[in-house]
Amino acid sequence: MIGRMVPSTAIWTLTEQQHGLVGRRQLNELGIDGVVLRPLIRAGALIAVTDQVLRAAGSPQDDLQAAMAAVLDAPPGAALSHRSAAALWGLPGFRLEPPFHVIVPHQGTTRRLETSIVHFQRDLPMDEILVYRGITVTSPALTVFHLAAILHPAQTERALDNGLARNLLTTPNFARLTKRLAARGRNGSRVARQLAAARSGDTRRPESGLESRVLWCAGCAEVAVEAQVDVGDDAFVGRVDFRLVGLPGVIEAQSALHHTSLLDRSSDEARAQHLLDAGLSVFFVWDHQAFQRGQVVIREIRRFRDDVASSRPPFFRECPSE
Repeated sequence: MIGRMVPSTAIWTLTEQQHGLVGRRQLNELGIDGVVLRPLIRAGALIAVTDQVLRAAGSPQDDLQAAMAAVLDAPPGAALSHRSAAALWGLPGFRLEPPFHVIVPHQGTTRRLETSIVHFQRDLPMDEILVYRGITVTSPALTVFHLAAILHPAQTERALDNGLARNLLTTPNFARLTKRLAARGRNGSRVARQLAAARSGDTRRPESGLESRVLWCAGCAEVAVEAQVDVGDDAFVGRVDFRLVGLPGVIEAQSALHHTSLLDRSSDEARAQHLLDAGLSVFFVWDHQAFQRGQVVIREIRRFRDDVASSRPPFFRECPSE
């Protein structure tokens, strides 16, 4: 589609999709050369970020744009990785800030560019490369595997458990990937294997009783839901507790044990915003409500379903106490 556009339209289409940025290599592939770019740069419509990256004038200069620039500035096929990928996925303890880490599916050694630290992995599993918030990034499982090579084992374990608690990955998924990549001598392989083995029997979330109760409430409300669903039509967003069948709405069962600390609440807010950005309305139900205020939860689930069906813009709601 972009290839059929006039050059300037193709440029602005790419910047709209990529946090205000476009890579020179991308433009070269479309046959857009300096004859087209030089007038736009002289006029200030495009501003050079690096030799390989141009920014549309007036676009927001935020953390997401900086991370996007690091990916575009790196060699072809690059994806955000390691600490930077953990930050993008919203894992606590990681910040989306320079120097950004990116990984490239080629043979080579780690090296620094102006915007990033570039890692090379010859056998990089391309099925674990996703697009999240418009940025090419390693999957949560591959991100944790990479963290095992650069962090203390306790920090890696915390990152894994945070990812599991937030439904970004599953224990079987991480175990399969570890078995696939843990070649002899690969950094982090031993730690990843130990973490996967220690969780080999952990196939259910600790809130499974809560989820059963919320599912019961949805049934009483005559609201059809699917449990434990991966969401994100164009790019993986995460796994949610319940998704309304045929409607862009999700229900999350929240346990006070795991979601009331300041850190966890902040992470929950970020997760809810990611779902909203993906076009999904979000409804939080707390454990004490599900078990002690069942009729309220039933009523509010039915109301949530009706509001989502009314084609309202995506919205966030918590179940009221009364």
